[in-house]
Amino acid sequence: MADTKAMRTIQSVLLSTQGATGEMLCEGLTHALKDGPAERHELQAELLKMVTQVLATACSDAKVEVEQTCQRKVDAAEAELAVRKADVASATEAVAAAQAAATAQKEKLEASQRQLAWEEEEHKRLKAEDEEKAQEVSVDEKAMAEVSGLLAAMAQQGQGEAISTYLRSNKGEPALVDALRSVLLKEPTERLGFDDVALMHLKAFLEQKVAGWAAHIEGRVSAKANVHAEALGAWCVKEVAGEHVQEATVELETAEASVSEVLQQLKEAKQAEQQEDRTLAQLLSELTLAGERARQCNMAVEALEQLVVGQVQAAATAETNVAMDVDAMLDRKVDAMMDVEMGTAIVA
Repeated sequence: MADTKAMRTIQSVLLSTQGATGEMLCEGLTHALKDGPAERHELQAELLKMVTQVLATACSDAKVEVEQTCQRKVDAAEAELAVRKADVASATEAVAAAQAAATAQKEKLEASQRQLAWEEEEHKRLKAEDEEKAQEVSVDEKAMAEVSGLLAAMAQQGQGEAISTYLRSNKGEPALVDALRSVLLKEPTERLGFDDVALMHLKAFLEQKVAGWAAHIEGRVSAKANVHAEALGAWCVKEVAGEHVQEATVELETAEASVSEVLQQLKEAKQAEQQEDRTLAQLLSELTLAGERARQCNMAVEALEQLVVGQVQAAATAETNVAMDVDAMLDRKVDAMMDVEMGTAIVA
């Protein structure tokens, strides 16, 4: 059984490395090993030597493939994966920072909008008050103009009814009202004595009214000026608040664009990490296969050595030991890879 297993191992290596030449070597090897070491002729010995060289070369090549080619690729892929993981961590932090900035900017915009709404209401209130004060001044000016018109009408005939009506509505002295009715019916040139006295009292009454209206209007105008100034100030503040809203809106749009940008960067970083992870898995698979190939080549060399000297059972033992050594090497490599990945995950 050990002899058959050893031959299969040797033949497998020969066929996989030499193709058609390997087939001829396999056929010749069977014949070369029929006889013991002492009975073998020169051609058998030469064929065994050729097979030994082929297996040794295959073993050397397999070892180089494991230790240099595959292992170097795995190491490079591990380093690249570590870089990709760092990129993902950095992009994740950038996303968190950008989202926090966008949230703060959104709160700033909302605060600016609330302030603008309040300033608009305040301006609206003061503007209405300003318009109300302007209406009051206009009414008072009309009233004063009415009295001034009555003063000018005193010198004209036929204005008695209008003046009398005004006097009655403004609580003028009844005696003066009655006296003026007849006085104002006369031509200015016909007014004498008592007429002049009545007109003098009328003039004083009307001038007092005009002075009262003038003082009242002055107070109204002053109050209106203050309200107008407040309304103008409120308008300015409202405009500034509006500018703040516009600025905050632009800043929020910029912050949201930054979030979209870093999210895209995070997506790309994760894709790159996944791709590199797949690459590493593929390379580890290739390393495992290369290790298996190296183990098979070692087993073939050991088996041939034992078969050449006729120690088949020893070859089986050597095959088992080599297999255990290679398995232990691969197990240590897998454990190391898991440690690296777990360490990276914990750091992330």
